[in-house]
Amino acid sequence: MDTPQKGQLPAASLKPPHQRRKILAFLPQLAPPAPSYSVRDFILMGSDEPLRWRAESSALQRADEALQATDLHPLADRSCDRLSGGEYRRTLLAATLAQGASVLLLDEPCAGLDLPHAALVMDHLNNWLQGQRERRALVAMHDLNLASQFCDRVFLLGQNQLMGQDTPHRVLTPELLDRAFGPGLSCFEHPVSGQRVILAKVAR
Repeated sequence: MDTPQKGQLPAASLKPPHQRRKILAFLPQLAPPAPSYSVRDFILMGSDEPLRWRAESSALQRADEALQATDLHPLADRSCDRLSGGEYRRTLLAATLAQGASVLLLDEPCAGLDLPHAALVMDHLNNWLQGQRERRALVAMHDLNLASQFCDRVFLLGQNQLMGQDTPHRVLTPELLDRAFGPGLSCFEHPVSGQRVILAKVAR
């Protein structure tokens, strides 16, 4: 982990690494090559427990919860190298959840997922966050509608600068979206949920 240019990030200085793993878990945007392990075994490797011939009950429980959260139970015994791109992406997220860290750093966790599974992942991520008060997640994503629907706070980046930070309703506004991305987007309130919906303006 890089040294922060400003502010403090105490967890980054924790050594040995297994201490840091109990606090921080990171899901990169670029996935490593899929191994030949089963989905369940790969997720168990995300546990913060030391590797043993027999997994601890706490690690098994976290792996099972991660399988449930990512809708992977039907694929638990399949080899990772036989998964589709979206299925493998969910497996990587499940391994990150199974680590048991209190802070998640997720770079495009829904990349490669269809809308139902992307919504499922974000919904279960919110449920995971509500499970314990000390849990936090910082998520980098390009899907503004998923951010509007599931995030309680949004940091809008555009033109190499921070355009705004607040609730989705206060940040995902026509004015800030124009500043961040230009005049190519429109937004409106969903008639049922009241959430902000963002669409691209397409010339016909």
